[in-house]
Amino acid sequence: MAVYEPTDDELQLANNWHSGQSSMLYAIASTGALTRGTRRPSTDDGDGPRPMTDEEWSEDLLWMLTKEVREIVTMAEAQGESEDAMIASEWYDKLEEAENE
Repeated sequence: MAVYEPTDDELQLANNWHSGQSSMLYAIASTGALTRGTRRPSTDDGDGPRPMTDEEWSEDLLWMLTKEVREIVTMAEAQGESEDAMIASEWYDKLEEAENE
């Protein structure tokens, strides 16, 4: 199940700006969507480590994606890539809005 399915513009941005295999953008660029993997990460909420729930895992992936998209806004603006900066800014706003719901 997809955690996030990008628009065509967002997918192109992910293809152009990902920083390698550890990137959420790379996951989108290589698969066409952001999905939970097969190795569930752990979290520690004070009672010792435990596997993340699906919801926690999805939220964590979206948080990392939001951070990377924000970095694209900054880099694209600095490099004068105004179209990419605009697409990234709109994508960032959409992710932030979804996070605050």
